[in-house]
Amino acid sequence: MLESLAFTPISQVVRSPMMLVSPETSIAVVVARMRDEHKSAVGVVDGFGRLMGLFSERDALMRLGHAAPVLGARAVGTLMARDVISLRATDSIRKALFLMQARDFRHLPIVDADGLPTAIVALRDILCYVADFFPREVMNLPPEPRLEAYALSGG
Repeated sequence: MLESLAFTPISQVVRSPMMLVSPETSIAVVVARMRDEHKSAVGVVDGFGRLMGLFSERDALMRLGHAAPVLGARAVGTLMARDVISLRATDSIRKALFLMQARDFRHLPIVDADGLPTAIVALRDILCYVADFFPREVMNLPPEPRLEAYALSGG
């Protein structure tokens, strides 16, 4: 079961298309769209639709930090991750997980035969997909006493 699951095409895991923005779009606009559309990452594309980079909520937190009000007016192209590795729809879950673990990625874009972005897969998407194959094992895990809330604040 796990062996066949590992070789499942990543296209079966994808939950939504990739949100695309131009590199000139301001970071403030990109972050607002990400929030409004419930996206954790966006593809940054050139005028021909080719993927130039990715910008994720992680980038917003780690790169913007305390400077968010000042940097919000900057173009997203100045802070996007440029060394983007992409997948084809036929690539396996195994390959996606390997790349995510080896490169510390949480998102990988999926491109078509022409190299144009079509979708994005998040680590969370893969975990949810795999967990669906083991509902009894995942949903019936015993509670951990050390994580039990003893007060209203959870402390």
